[in-house]
Amino acid sequence: EAVEKVGALEFRLWIEIDLLIRNLRRLQERSQRLQEKGFSSGETGELPKAAPNQNMDMVPQVPVPSQMLGLLPGPPLGGWPREFMLDGVAEKMNGSFVGTSSMSQFVRVGPDYDVLRRAQRLSYVAG
Repeated sequence: EAVEKVGALEFRLWIEIDLLIRNLRRLQERSQRLQEKGFSSGETGELPKAAPNQNMDMVPQVPVPSQMLGLLPGPPLGGWPREFMLDGVAEKMNGSFVGTSSMSQFVRVGPDYDVLRRAQRLSYVAG
């Protein structure tokens, strides 16, 4: 029962992280539109530019660290919400090489990975 509660909270956290990233992306797009109309970046509240990463082109201004994204579990029983994008990003990155100074292969936790261990690692990364 406790494991099920932890798993449900973990899925809720992933949904909230995904929503946060999508909202920040919308703000960045709004800022770009305002700048095209002549507003300065200071007036629009533009986010600072992130280093380019070809695997995270869906969320260029707010990348999710690959160590964190690797903890994303497979879809819950009812599936991810329709607008959830992190699962697609993780699938796209699967097998690719990530990192800055030392490149390593992106690895996502498997379905048999212990729920409590995964949640513990996620809370450490997110906290």
